[in-house]
Amino acid sequence: MGTPIVDLTRIDAQIEISVRAGNVGVPQARDTMQTNYKAQDTVYPDTIGLSVVLRPGATYVDLAHRNSFRHKKLSYATIGTLESALGKGGYGMLLYITPDLPLLPDHHLLAITVNGVVQRALPDDAADTMIAALSVVDNPYPRP
Repeated sequence: MGTPIVDLTRIDAQIEISVRAGNVGVPQARDTMQTNYKAQDTVYPDTIGLSVVLRPGATYVDLAHRNSFRHKKLSYATIGTLESALGKGGYGMLLYITPDLPLLPDHHLLAITVNGVVQRALPDDAADTMIAALSVVDNPYPRP
Protein backbone atom coordinates (compact mmCIF):
# COMPACT_ATOMS: atom_id res chain seq x y z
CA MET A 1 0.00 0.00 0.00
CA GLY A 2 1.39 3.40 -0.99
CA THR A 3 1.41 6.67 0.86
CA PRO A 4 -2.12 8.14 0.95
CA ILE A 5 -2.92 11.25 -1.10
CA VAL A 6 -5.34 14.14 -0.70
CA ASP A 7 -8.30 14.05 -3.08
CA LEU A 8 -8.03 17.63 -4.34
CA THR A 9 -11.44 17.39 -6.00
CA ARG A 10 -13.04 17.01 -2.58
CA ILE A 11 -11.47 19.89 -0.68
CA ASP A 12 -12.18 23.60 -0.71
CA ALA A 13 -9.95 25.42 -3.22
CA GLN A 14 -9.69 28.31 -0.75
CA ILE A 15 -7.77 26.24 1.80
CA GLU A 16 -4.43 27.88 2.49
CA ILE A 17 -1.27 25.86 2.09
CA SER A 18 2.16 26.86 3.29
CA VAL A 19 4.39 25.70 0.47
CA ARG A 20 7.64 26.91 1.85
CA ALA A 21 8.77 27.72 5.32
CA GLY A 22 10.89 30.53 4.03
CA ASN A 23 10.94 33.38 1.57
CA VAL A 24 10.34 32.63 -2.12
CA GLY A 25 11.30 36.22 -2.84
CA VAL A 26 15.01 35.50 -2.47
CA PRO A 27 17.10 35.03 -5.65
CA GLN A 28 17.98 31.41 -4.87
CA ALA A 29 14.34 30.35 -4.26
CA ARG A 30 14.04 28.28 -7.45
CA ASP A 31 17.27 26.39 -6.80
CA THR A 32 16.27 25.74 -3.20
CA MET A 33 12.85 24.46 -4.25
CA GLN A 34 14.36 22.18 -6.89
CA THR A 35 16.91 20.79 -4.44
CA ASN A 36 14.21 20.19 -1.84
CA TYR A 37 11.94 18.57 -4.42
CA LYS A 38 14.57 15.99 -5.24
CA ALA A 39 15.12 15.02 -1.61
CA GLN A 40 13.12 11.90 -0.85
CA ASP A 41 11.65 11.12 2.54
CA THR A 42 12.98 7.84 3.99
CA VAL A 43 9.76 7.36 6.00
CA TYR A 44 7.68 7.64 2.79
CA PRO A 45 9.98 6.13 0.12
CA ASP A 46 7.32 6.07 -2.61
CA THR A 47 6.97 9.87 -2.55
CA ILE A 48 8.73 12.89 -3.96
CA GLY A 49 7.83 16.54 -3.70
CA LEU A 50 8.09 19.81 -1.82
CA SER A 51 7.52 19.90 1.90
CA VAL A 52 4.24 21.71 2.62
CA VAL A 53 1.67 21.92 5.38
CA LEU A 54 -2.07 22.16 5.10
CA ARG A 55 -5.13 21.34 7.14
CA PRO A 56 -8.70 21.93 5.96
CA GLY A 57 -10.04 25.11 7.50
CA ALA A 58 -6.63 26.34 8.70
CA THR A 59 -5.09 29.64 7.67
CA TYR A 60 -1.35 30.09 7.27
CA VAL A 61 -1.40 31.61 10.79
CA ASP A 62 -3.03 28.45 12.16
CA LEU A 63 -0.52 26.30 10.29
CA ALA A 64 2.41 28.30 11.64
CA HIS A 65 1.08 27.98 15.18
CA ARG A 66 0.48 24.21 15.01
CA ASN A 67 3.59 23.26 13.02
CA SER A 68 7.16 24.04 13.95
CA PHE A 69 8.90 26.47 11.55
CA ARG A 70 12.14 28.16 12.47
CA HIS A 71 12.05 30.46 9.44
CA LYS A 72 11.23 34.14 9.85
CA LYS A 73 9.20 34.17 6.61
CA LEU A 74 6.52 31.87 5.22
CA SER A 75 5.36 31.51 1.64
CA TYR A 76 1.76 30.44 1.11
CA ALA A 77 -1.18 30.39 -1.31
CA THR A 78 -4.56 28.75 -1.57
CA ILE A 79 -4.92 25.34 -3.18
CA GLY A 80 -7.00 26.92 -5.95
CA THR A 81 -4.41 29.59 -6.69
CA LEU A 82 -1.66 27.00 -7.07
CA GLU A 83 -3.79 24.61 -9.12
CA SER A 84 -4.86 27.40 -11.47
CA ALA A 85 -1.35 28.80 -11.92
CA LEU A 86 0.22 25.38 -12.49
CA GLY A 87 -2.63 24.34 -14.79
CA LYS A 88 -1.90 27.24 -17.16
CA GLY A 89 1.54 25.73 -17.72
CA GLY A 90 0.21 22.21 -18.26
CA TYR A 91 1.02 21.02 -14.74
CA GLY A 92 -1.04 19.48 -12.01
CA MET A 93 -0.30 18.74 -8.39
CA LEU A 94 -0.62 15.79 -6.07
CA LEU A 95 -0.44 15.97 -2.28
CA TYR A 96 0.93 13.00 -0.36
CA ILE A 97 -0.12 12.83 3.30
CA THR A 98 3.18 12.64 5.18
CA PRO A 99 2.84 13.77 8.81
CA ASP A 100 6.12 14.28 10.64
CA LEU A 101 5.22 14.03 14.31
CA PRO A 102 5.47 15.86 16.59
CA LEU A 103 6.92 18.91 14.78
CA LEU A 104 4.84 18.93 11.58
CA PRO A 105 1.50 17.19 12.15
CA ASP A 106 0.01 18.80 9.00
CA HIS A 107 2.94 17.88 6.72
CA HIS A 108 2.39 16.83 3.11
CA LEU A 109 4.62 16.47 0.06
CA LEU A 110 3.50 18.40 -3.01
CA ALA A 111 4.41 16.61 -6.24
CA ILE A 112 4.11 18.19 -9.68
CA THR A 113 2.36 16.13 -12.35
CA VAL A 114 2.11 16.20 -16.14
CA ASN A 115 -0.91 14.30 -17.49
CA GLY A 116 -1.23 12.65 -14.09
CA VAL A 117 2.38 11.43 -13.99
CA VAL A 118 4.47 12.59 -11.02
CA GLN A 119 7.59 14.40 -12.17
CA ARG A 120 10.88 13.16 -10.71
CA ALA A 121 12.35 16.68 -10.76
CA LEU A 122 10.78 20.13 -10.39
CA PRO A 123 10.82 21.84 -13.83
CA ASP A 124 12.12 25.41 -13.94
CA ASP A 125 8.84 26.85 -15.22
CA ALA A 126 6.75 24.98 -12.61
CA ALA A 127 9.01 26.33 -9.85
CA ASP A 128 8.80 29.85 -11.28
CA THR A 129 5.01 29.57 -11.53
CA MET A 130 4.74 28.50 -7.90
CA ILE A 131 7.05 31.30 -6.77
CA ALA A 132 4.89 33.86 -8.61
CA ALA A 133 1.70 32.44 -7.06
CA LEU A 134 2.95 32.46 -3.46
CA SER A 135 2.59 35.30 -0.99
CA VAL A 136 5.42 35.93 1.47
CA VAL A 137 4.59 36.93 5.04
CA ASP A 138 6.32 37.18 8.38
CA ASN A 139 6.08 33.94 10.36
CA PRO A 140 3.79 34.84 13.29
CA TYR A 141 5.18 31.94 15.36
CA PRO A 142 8.86 31.37 14.54
CA ARG A 143 10.41 28.58 16.57
CA PRO A 144 13.94 28.78 17.97
